[in-house]
Amino acid sequence: MLDIDASFVHHVCSSLTPAERLVVMLYYGEGLPESEVAEILEASIDQVEQVLDQARERVRCAREALVEELVELS
Repeated sequence: MLDIDASFVHHVCSSLTPAERLVVMLYYGEGLPESEVAEILEASIDQVEQVLDQARERVRCAREALVEELVELS
């Protein structure tokens, strides 16, 4: 299972743009609220929310692709 988890994390991280990775790291990794992320990045809260939405969509797509790969392997 660890190999699958590591593969998923690698797949997801490689699917994110550098800006998305930064926002995700600050928001989820550091636990900062959207307002602080926006302040650090000199962006609006709306922009941060948009990037988070895009990142969540990429994660959803990456998860679906990985599930499809696993189903094909079984």
